[in-house]
Amino acid sequence: MTKFYKLFCLSVFAFLSIITVNAQQNPTLKVIVTAPASLAGSYNAVSGGFGATLKVGEAVTGKLVGVQDASANPDLGCNELTNGAAISGNIALIRRGDCEFGVKCKNAEDKGAKAAVIFNRVTGGPVGMAPGAVGGTVTIPVCMISLEDGEKLLAAINAGTEVTMSFRIPTFFNAVGALAYSTPLAQSQAFSPSATFANSGSTNLTNLILKADILEPGGTKTSLSATVDMLEPSADTAVAIGLYEPTKPGSYTMYISNNKDQDTLTSMFELSKAKFALDNVDSDSDASVATGWVTLSAESFVTSGGRFDMGVFYAAGATDGNVAYAAFALNNIDSFPVGETFDVLLYRTAAAGEIVNGGATSYDDFTPVATAQFTRKASDTGQKLIFVQLEDIGGAPGAVKLEAEAQYLLVLKYENSNNSTTPPRFAYNSQVAYSYSSETVWTDMLYMGGFTGEYNIILRMYTNEFIVGTKDLPTFADHQVTVNPNPAVSFIKVGFNFDNTIAEVRTAIVDANGKVVSTKNYENVQSNDFVEDITRLTPGTYFYSVVTKEGWSVKPFMVVKGN
Repeated sequence: MTKFYKLFCLSVFAFLSIITVNAQQNPTLKVIVTAPASLAGSYNAVSGGFGATLKVGEAVTGKLVGVQDASANPDLGCNELTNGAAISGNIALIRRGDCEFGVKCKNAEDKGAKAAVIFNRVTGGPVGMAPGAVGGTVTIPVCMISLEDGEKLLAAINAGTEVTMSFRIPTFFNAVGALAYSTPLAQSQAFSPSATFANSGSTNLTNLILKADILEPGGTKTSLSATVDMLEPSADTAVAIGLYEPTKPGSYTMYISNNKDQDTLTSMFELSKAKFALDNVDSDSDASVATGWVTLSAESFVTSGGRFDMGVFYAAGATDGNVAYAAFALNNIDSFPVGETFDVLLYRTAAAGEIVNGGATSYDDFTPVATAQFTRKASDTGQKLIFVQLEDIGGAPGAVKLEAEAQYLLVLKYENSNNSTTPPRFAYNSQVAYSYSSETVWTDMLYMGGFTGEYNIILRMYTNEFIVGTKDLPTFADHQVTVNPNPAVSFIKVGFNFDNTIAEVRTAIVDANGKVVSTKNYENVQSNDFVEDITRLTPGTYFYSVVTKEGWSVKPFMVVKGN
């Protein structure tokens, strides 16, 4: 079995200072409301980029109090607080806006706050915070939560309800399981569940037991365990918990627990029919449910010369396979002009038994395998999943071959051609760690470690397993099979332009999950057009499959609602 390693950027580059994130940035930080019961639970949060740094196992707990100053917007906390007596010894809740984060937190600290929680002013989740001019003097812990969570908590406080909160860095963290969230069944591999435990105590910790319970499709459960005999004070250890090989198609949930604290870590993954994916968006057509995006700041984008790529790693299984399509989702596709192009690149980064070069600074270190280009159309709006067909770099017909146990990097490349200062926003929906490195970034060069944090962007590969009967057949040229209009509302016109008459043409409309929704056969076809009714199809991405004895073709198309 191929060994996989998390990759780290070997070049010095302060990514946190140049990225913009719309979502949770630090999945390790746990923010927990303990009372009242109606609001109790964990809340997404981002650690402050200034103030006191919480150590592993350290927690700040107290009553949550909304700040008040003498301005027209008192909950912004931009001026000296007027409710200092209530703030003293408690956790300050502050609305984002009008002044620097550091100013808000310093005003709260000056009145005796033990910590500060800022809540966002826009929807979409908490974001990273810059200290500003005075943030460097703040000595209390600082974090941010979302607008929705902050307004909910503030409303309870203003109604007279006592709200208590704890935020902490847990001693048990970084659960790692499968190589990716989604892997085609034929390409699945065994993996070792693992997690990290830190001894925050002052004495040796003995007989630490970690347990992994994996709930499989159909309800069966497999349990694994591992024991650490002794862990010294202030030390931490990543523990591998046996070896597990998933074999059933469907969704899995992995629970990792220990016998020394109360936390249980959860991770999900799936064996799919045809999809490699790091993101966990449960849709093959619409990614609008994705809660976050990551991008460069406008200034950094300009400095990079208008270049911004992101890539993700995938690993092939023990047998040769294939990929036919790539798919991606951008939060701001509408902001790019019609006709703007994006390149999709697929590289083999290491053959079976090799280790990826974690210090690579360009794609030249890797072997190009396939490419595709996407040109934005007027119909490409919203956070939809965009499909492109991959073409073998050497011109080989059919799907792109994957080598057994080789490792691959799939890249969405963008190079500005219209003097815009707007970089692409890469949509993502989770920050779960997987056994394989999750991302790369290109600005002025390639950074193998990507951005700080886990960003499982929506950049996928699909095999051609949802199209049957195409083995060893060549693909038709692009002009030989056409599907219009695209997107379509009620019908599609299918055009055939073959070199000679073909006795039988088998066609099918297949959804992105590989389900065949309709089929038709045509006889004695050469240069013909046919109209097919699609009024019963729900909006989404579909594939029009054409299979003959002479060749095959698959054309993706979108179905949209009529006006």
